[in-house]
Formats: sequence, C-alpha cells, structure tokens
Amino acid sequence: MSGEEDSALTDATRRAVLRGAAGALGAGVMGSASAHEWGEESGPAGENTWTSQREGSRGRTEGAEIVGYHALGEIGSANADPEAEAQNPHYGGITEIRTHGDYAYVGFFSSGSETPGRGMAILDISDYNRIPADASKQEQEAMLENAELSVVSFLRNNTASASVMDVKVSDDGNYVFLSTQPYQQLFGSIAGNTDDPTVIEGFDPTPNFEDEGATTQVAGIVAVDVRDKANPEVLSNVSLEGSGSHNGFHHRIGGDDYVFAINDSGNLAGAGEGMFVIRFDRATGTMELVNQWEYERNFAQGEAGSENVSGGAYIHDMEVQDDPRTGTPVVYLAYWDRGMYALDASDPENLEALGHFDMGASHFASPAPTLIDGKRVVVTSQEVSESSTHTGRVYLVDADGLFEGEPGYDTEGVTRLGELDMWEWQNEYTNSQKSNRGTATTRDDSDIDFGPYDFSLSPHNSDFARHVDPNSGKESFWIHQAHYGGGVQFLEVKPGSDDGIVGDARFQDPGEDSDGNDLSGAADAHETTDWRLVKQGYSRPQYGTPKESRLEGLNYITPFVWGANQSNGITFASDINQGVHAVKADGVPVGGSAPVVSLSREMDGSVFRSGDTNQVDLALEFADEDVLVRDRLPESWSLAGGDGTEVTVGEDTFVEFSGAQSGGDGMRYFADAGGSGGATFGPVQVSADGGDTWHTIGGSSESVFVLGSGGLSLGTAAGATGALAHQRERVRERLAGLLGDD
Repeated sequence: MSGEEDSALTDATRRAVLRGAAGALGAGVMGSASAHEWGEESGPAGENTWTSQREGSRGRTEGAEIVGYHALGEIGSANADPEAEAQNPHYGGITEIRTHGDYAYVGFFSSGSETPGRGMAILDISDYNRIPADASKQEQEAMLENAELSVVSFLRNNTASASVMDVKVSDDGNYVFLSTQPYQQLFGSIAGNTDDPTVIEGFDPTPNFEDEGATTQVAGIVAVDVRDKANPEVLSNVSLEGSGSHNGFHHRIGGDDYVFAINDSGNLAGAGEGMFVIRFDRATGTMELVNQWEYERNFAQGEAGSENVSGGAYIHDMEVQDDPRTGTPVVYLAYWDRGMYALDASDPENLEALGHFDMGASHFASPAPTLIDGKRVVVTSQEVSESSTHTGRVYLVDADGLFEGEPGYDTEGVTRLGELDMWEWQNEYTNSQKSNRGTATTRDDSDIDFGPYDFSLSPHNSDFARHVDPNSGKESFWIHQAHYGGGVQFLEVKPGSDDGIVGDARFQDPGEDSDGNDLSGAADAHETTDWRLVKQGYSRPQYGTPKESRLEGLNYITPFVWGANQSNGITFASDINQGVHAVKADGVPVGGSAPVVSLSREMDGSVFRSGDTNQVDLALEFADEDVLVRDRLPESWSLAGGDGTEVTVGEDTFVEFSGAQSGGDGMRYFADAGGSGGATFGPVQVSADGGDTWHTIGGSSESVFVLGSGGLSLGTAAGATGALAHQRERVRERLAGLLGDD
C-alpha cells in the first residue's frame, strides 16, 4: 500500500480491543468492534498531558472571535463570564451538534450524577440568526456582543448504557433522530457524589420511567418529535444488534422520510458492518427497516475500493444530498480504509454505487451545498491515532463523473473520484525539517518535538458551507472543521480550473514547500491541482472546566471539539469536555441564513408517455419568513401552464413563482414530458432576499419515468423507474392502464 496507509485501526486490532471490552462488560452490552481505539491518559486526571507542534496555540483564537459559550450545566442562558460559566458544566461527555433554524441540537455521550439522565439538549440560537446581513459592521458587533446561547430543554435518557453518539435533524426541523450505542460503561464512570453502590454512575438516581418523552432504547435509532422545543417527545426506536448506530442521517426521498444508520460492529447474526436504511412514518411515528448496504453484499470483490482495504470492513458515517446538478439523492459514505463512496439513493431499498475515492481512515464526508464554479465537490477527512506521522488529512474531492454525460463518467463501473487538494494540521516531516518557510499548516511551528499522541489531534466532523458577502454578492465556500484538541479550524476553498487527480501520485509523502506559495496543506511532493484548501483561522477555547466533570475514559483534554455546524455565519461547536462554543471567523460574513421551510409535493403519477402532462402541486406547510420559490424541471421537460414562469439558470430550467410565498400557500403548475427514461423534479429552492441568494430544500425531489416511443414491457419499466418497493404496485397499475394491459 501507499503512504496513505496510516490508520493503526486495522480490523484485527480493533476487534481485539473491543473483544476485551465486551468480555468485561458482558456480550449483551457490547458489540464486537468500535469506532475508536482511544488513547490512554498518561498524566494526572484532568491534565492536558499531550504536547504538539501547536502547543503554544492552545486556549487562543486567531482569525476568529469567540462570541458565545454555554457549559450545558442547566436550562437557561449562559453566564456572560465564560470562566464562571465553566464552573456550572455538564458532567459527562458531549457529542454531535446540528443546527436547524433558531435551534441547535446536542447529544450526550454520558451523564454524571450531578447532571443525570440526559440524552440531548436543545439550545436557542435565535440571537445569532437575527443579525441581518445588511447591518453595518458596528451594528453586527453590538448584536454579537449581546447575543446569548440558551438551553431550552433536555431530553431524558432512562438507559444508563445508551450513549447518544449522533444527532440529525429532519429537513423541516420537526424531528430529530438519535444514534445510540451501548458505550457509556466502556469509558468508565463519571465522578459523582453518591456512595450508594446500587446507583450506576451517569444514571439518574430517581428516573421517571413513566415519562413517555424519554429515550429508553439501548442501541439503534431513536425518533424524537421536537416541534415543541421545551418538551421533546420520543416517538419510537429501531434496535440494531451489537453496537447499535454510531452515526445516522435523515433525508426525504420520493415524499417519504428515511434514516440512514451506521452499525459499525456487525448485525443480524454476523451479517457484518453496514449502513441500514429505515423508513420513518410521520403519521404513526414508527420506523421500519427496509435495507442494508455493505461492500460484500453489494459488490463483487475487487470491483472498487480494494487499494486500501486492510482486512477490515469498518464503516463509519454518511451524509445525503439532493444532487445540485441532477436532483438525485446521493449518499456520501465514509467507509474507513475502503475510502469514500457516492451512492445513488433514488430507491433507498436498492442503493447503487456511483463513485469511489481511495483513501485510508475515511471518517467523515460532506458535499458542498451547491456546485463550486460548476464542479461537484466533497470534503472527506480522516481520523487517525498516535501511530500516524501526521494529525489526519482533510481531502477536497472532485466528485464530477457520477452520472452519465458528465466528464470522467465510467461507463464500465464505479467512477474513480479525484483529489483536488489536501490539508493537514501538523505532520512529522515538516517538524523534523524545522523550515522557517514551511507550509501553511506549519509556518508557526515551535521547536517542541512532535511527540506521541492519540486521537487528541485528529480531525473529526465538519460542515461544508456556502457564504455570501452582503456588500459584493461574492460567494465563498468554507469548511468549518472540528479538530478535537485542535478546536475549530476554518478552511476556505479556493476554486481552480483543474480536475481532480487519481492514481499513485496522490500517495507521495508530503515534503517541503519548495516554491514558497504557502497556500496548501499538501506540500509540493504531494501532487495536487490549482484548487486550494487554505487555513484562515482557528479557535481553541479553553476554560476552567472542573476536572471531575470531564469524560474519564475518553480524554480529559480541553479543547476537545467533536462537531462544528454553522448557522447565519456563526460556527457552533460541541466540545466533549466543555460545552458549546459560538465562534465568528473573520472571513465569514454574518447574515444570509437559510429560511426554515417545510414543503410538500404532490404529482399525478410516476410513469408517463412522452408528451404526457404532469400536474405538480407544491405547498409551503411552514415558512418562518416570506420566500420566493422555484422548482427545478427535469431535463427535456417543459412548462405547459399553471402558476409559474419558466426560467433558465445555468444549465438548469426552473419553474419560478412570482411574489413571496407564506406558510400555507400552495402553488400548481403543469409540465410536458420529453425524452425517455428516468427524470427528477426538484429540488425546490427558496430565497428570502428577493432572489439574490437561493437555498435548496432537502428532500424536495421526486423521480418519474418517461416511456419512449417504442414503449417498454411492464416488468422493464417498473424496474427502470427506480421506484421504492412499496410504490411498485401503484406504478404497475398505472403502467397497465397506459399500455392497455389487464
């Protein structure tokens, strides 16, 4: 293997570590593998005992400003003094954060007896979202000075061994889906004030088992109704054997809600790791398992992704996006040493691999929210441990070529995706060189030796965001990168004209910045393109959080940032040991946040003949402000009448509705079918600033099928539509009517 083989977490090692843990905890509590091989704390409890090239930057913020902090100790607003706020912390571990509209949702790995029985916190972030883009700099600064983070509620967790590892919000913000695992006991107890041996540390000593709003499920996916932010209510759960769900994601496809859940240690009598697809029914609040995807079951061996497979099938995380070019729902799947996959999720019960990016330790993947200079771009990052020669690489990936007709499309199989650039925070080579010039990632190195480290210095989750300057109208793209002990790193994407690189040139070890361009974390010996990931700032906040409140079995360090998610230009970061930080990066404009919109679509069928007319009804079920609305037409389709006007934007054709729409408004138009084969309506886009900035509504696409002039047999057409299994009978009935069959 190449220099990219840098993860110490081989399958054999990972399973050996977890078998030992499982033996100690009991087979019923622990699965056979884990997401992490956590490093051990080598010094006194609560001390930051590790050192690194960035030791001098800990506790500092450069190129950014901290504009809020909440330690999550209790409901209500935070203390204006962050050091005082830190003395009222959550006791235990904090995990993922996701923002949606005026709220942020934060998961809890564990809870100590001082703050017991917690599964999730809901925070009000509305002060930050109310800062207008067109306000003066002084006005914005004054509003940021007065903005407050406030905890609205906590969701009770009635199961001591259920750790909430991931939190994802539905497209309309009405539901939250929690990924839970039986890991709370794995990493030791949180110090408490009780001497009662019958009380499990981290467990509520007086649990309310009659509380229907609490999560009581051990390992899997928990669906939570969050329409009433002060009183979140658990609706249902799906149990996944072994390690439950480490990560999940929600997306609406074809008018239905789906949750994609990662089980990372085997399921269903040894079926192996996999991504499980669950359909959620809003009417009943129930969930149904409809699919499992994994390499062995969906590929012939050697078909793709064989370069970095080191005997394991570890699978980690994913995000789902309606493709900005085609409207097709695409899963970007981080498959560890098998690299990153792009999967067509048009039919969630029959996922199809479209593209593959070769890398080791693929931990997280996130697509750009729209095309960047006409190119589909994705970020994927590693999670590495102390055996690596660097702190983990963040790759900018060229994801063009996923669909037929695009440059780079592989007509024979899965398209190989190319590298545009790579960034890393620290690496061993540049430390040993002690170069005064260095690369952008090492220019401020001290002479501190690059000592051993565990996951403390690795990247973790990130948010790929588009920002628009209110004065110039210029757009920029940023990666808000959570980096564990590195805090939050702000990386700006500098577009180029090159296509991504594939092949062995990608895997050379980095070297000295010989040309002094000081732009990229990928040094000159690592072949790259004219695209750049440029570090523009960082925030490594550090407060006096009590030692006894931190997570004993994971790591005591501060900062220790798990996730970063931006809203209205403000980055909200979940710190495992400290709480939630709000940070404003200097180069990221405030304002222009996406409006919160809930939208439904109704169409008169799924299968058409060429020339047929489709009636499309869109309804804004909810909108927090008046918006303009437009719906993307499939290629070869044309507007035939109704409320909208046909407009062309780049290569896309939209039906745009005049006048601002409010919650409850309905829109209807008619479109004539053209061409043949599969076609996708949507996604729908909305604008709250008169059409200057458009935001895509997730899950607002729906696919249909057009019969060509020669017609198709019933079986062929039904298969070609890519319809969901539960819709196929309806499709067959419509086809039978069209073709005159009995």
